[in-house]
Formats: sequence, C-alpha cells, structure tokens
Amino acid sequence: MQLTDELRSRIATEFRYAADQMRSEEDPHAKLYYYSALFGEVTRILNLNWDRDLVLTYMVLSATHSQVTGMAHNITTGRERAIKLSVEHIDALTNAASDLAGYFETGGTDAELYSLLGRISEIGYASTGNGWYLLQKGDISL
Repeated sequence: MQLTDELRSRIATEFRYAADQMRSEEDPHAKLYYYSALFGEVTRILNLNWDRDLVLTYMVLSATHSQVTGMAHNITTGRERAIKLSVEHIDALTNAASDLAGYFETGGTDAELYSLLGRISEIGYASTGNGWYLLQKGDISL
C-alpha cells in the first residue's frame, strides 16, 4: 500500500479507536456502528491519496458491514428466523477490526493485508444464507 507515514498513522489511529470502542460495547448494533468508522475513514483517505489496495480495503469493509448489518436487521425485525447472528460472529468482526488496526500501526506486508481482508470477507460471508449453512457444517469457523 502506497501511503505516507502521516496517512497510515491517521488510519491506524482511527481504526484503533473504532476497534477499542467495538470491544467495549455490549450491544451488537453499537459494535457495527463503530465498525462503520473503518470504511468511513478509508473513504476520507482515498480523497487524499488514491491507492488500489486502499480501495480494496474499503470495498471489503463496506460490503462486510452491509452483509452483517443487513442480517442483524432481518433477525431483529423477524424477517429471518433460521439464521442466528451469534456473539462469536460479532466478536470475530471486532477481532478482525483490531487486527486491521494493528496492520496499519506496524505497516504490515501486502500478504498480511490480503489475509486480513480475506478473513473479514469470510466473517461477512458467514452472515449470508449460504455462509450460515457453511458455518453450521464447519466449513467456516469464526
């Protein structure tokens, strides 16, 4: 990722704050609110510095937020009764947010970034119908 030290530090600070807030919250909806700060900050940085890896990060964070938030909404409103959004699911997302903050804090490698984004995608996918099925089968673990 091609970022100045200043921009990388700015992302690291925002991501760490959001991840820490997610960890301190009890309410899953509040945790998802703080998670949204991740792709929000990436949007602001993209306006200052275009980078393909950064836009990939934005897309993964945004899509995962939409998937998990959508499923949480459907469960809360009773539209979805078969799928459960477990504490482990939200905890996995919280841990992934913290790991991504660590990536920016240390200036990790491309391989580390891609692995983290893959993990976040997996967590998001586990909140879809087929992802829930694979989670129950044991093909996906949180």
